[in-house]
Amino acid sequence: MNVARGTDAATLRICLIFRELLRTLATIAANLFAREREVIQWETQAMRRLGLWCATAVVGLFVFLPTAQAAYVQCEPPGGFSAFLDSFKQAARGQGVSDATLSRALDSLTLDQEVLRLDRNQTPFRLSFEEFARQRVTQGRINSARQMMNRHADLLARIEQRYGVPAPILMAIWAMETDFGAVTGNKSVVRSAATLAYDCRRTDMFQENLMAALRILERGDLSMNEMRGAWAGEIGQTQFLAKNYERYAVDFDGSGRRDLIRSVPDVLASTANYLQAHGWRRGEPWDEGTHNFAVLRDWNRASVYQRALALFANRLVQGGDATASSGGSGGLTNSQVQEMQRILAQRGHDVGPADGIVGPRTRAAIAAEQERLGIRVDANASPEFLQRLRQ
Repeated sequence: MNVARGTDAATLRICLIFRELLRTLATIAANLFAREREVIQWETQAMRRLGLWCATAVVGLFVFLPTAQAAYVQCEPPGGFSAFLDSFKQAARGQGVSDATLSRALDSLTLDQEVLRLDRNQTPFRLSFEEFARQRVTQGRINSARQMMNRHADLLARIEQRYGVPAPILMAIWAMETDFGAVTGNKSVVRSAATLAYDCRRTDMFQENLMAALRILERGDLSMNEMRGAWAGEIGQTQFLAKNYERYAVDFDGSGRRDLIRSVPDVLASTANYLQAHGWRRGEPWDEGTHNFAVLRDWNRASVYQRALALFANRLVQGGDATASSGGSGGLTNSQVQEMQRILAQRGHDVGPADGIVGPRTRAAIAAEQERLGIRVDANASPEFLQRLRQ
C-alpha cells in the first residue's frame, strides 16, 4: 500500500473520530445546559475548524465533514444596523441575489429588539422526560395524527418509498413542531435572521441563514409575505431554518416551487429528505439505542425531544394511551406499566408515581429488582418481567 495514502486513511479515521466526539459533546451540553442554539453555534464553529484542518492534512483523499459558512460581513459595524445591511447587500449580490430581491427584502428593515430579547433570555430546559411527554405527546395529538395518517395514506406511502422514512415518524415531527401546521409563527423570517446576523453573538450561523433566506426569495419558493415563522427564523410546518430549507426542501407536489408553508406533500417529503440525508435507515426501528434514534438527534439535540418523538411514533404504531412508555417498554400497555410500578413500589423501590411511563426511576427500580431476582439486568420493562413480578 502506498505510504502516503495509508497516512491519509489514518488521518481520515482520526478526523471522523473527532467529529463524532464533537457531536457527542454537543448533545451532552444541549441536554445539561438547555441552550440548544448556543450549542449549535459552538458545534458549527468547531466542525468548521476540524474540517479545515482535515482538508489541509489529508492528501489525495476527499474528506466530507460538515462545515459552516464563515461570516460574510462584519457584525455590529460602526455604522450600526443600516451599515450592516448595506455590506450584506453587496455580499448577497456576489451570491447571485438580484437588486430587486435585495430591495424587497432589506430596504427599510429595522432591528427587531424582541428577537434579541428572546435570544438572550431563553429559559433553561428543565423538564424531565415524563413531564415533557405529558405536555407534548397528548391523546389529542395522537388522535389527530391518526386522522392525518389516514387522510394522507397514499402520499405517505410514496414518501416512504422514495426516502425510506415511515409515516409515524413524520406524523410525530409534524405534530410536535406545529400541531400539523396550526402554529408556525408570525415573525418576518428575513427580519429575524437579519437581526440575529447583525448581533455578534452568533453571527456566522445567522448570516448563513439570512443569505439562504434571500436565495429562497430569489428562487421564488416563497414571497416576502409568505416568509413568516418563529422568532429565530424557523419556517413552515416542520420549522426548517432557511439554510436547511435551501438544502433539503423538495417540490414533491410538482408545483414548480418548494412550499413548506402550505403544501403538505412538500412539507412531509422535505422532512423525510432531511432525515434520509442525515442517515436514516429504511426499515429499521427508531427506539432509544438504535441508529435511527441517533439520527433524530440531528433534528433536535435535546434527548427528551428525541425520546418524545420515538414515543409518539410508537403510540401510532402500537395504539393505546398516549402516556404509554417508549423505548424499552416491550409492548406493555399503560395499565400494565402502572401495575409493574405498583409491584416494584411494594417491594421497596422508588419508582415515583405509578403513571405508566418508564422513566429513569422506574428503569433503575427494574434493574435493581432484576439483580435481586438473579436474572439478566437490562433495566427494560417487558411482559416476561411483569409476569415474573406477579409470581
